[in-house]
Amino acid sequence: MNKSELESIIARKLDKPVGETHLFVNTMLESIAEVLAANEEISLHNFGKLYPNRRKEHLVRNPKNGVPCMLKPILSVKFRPGKGLLDYINPK
Repeated sequence: MNKSELESIIARKLDKPVGETHLFVNTMLESIAEVLAANEEISLHNFGKLYPNRRKEHLVRNPKNGVPCMLKPILSVKFRPGKGLLDYINPK
């Protein structure tokens, strides 16, 4: 599923035009990105937690020629699913 398909599903469920849900989805994703860029975590009850993960600089090898090089430290994102989401996707 891509973003436009998600927008269509939300529009159908809320009985709203796709343009409104497009604005909603974009605003939500932008807000999530801003919070994570500020090195803060986002907890969504019964869904899960998104949290920033700082990766350290480390040595790797170029797979094409085997030359070692250093990867710069980056800020990545991890997701830990909540119990509600896990129960929903794994019914008993």
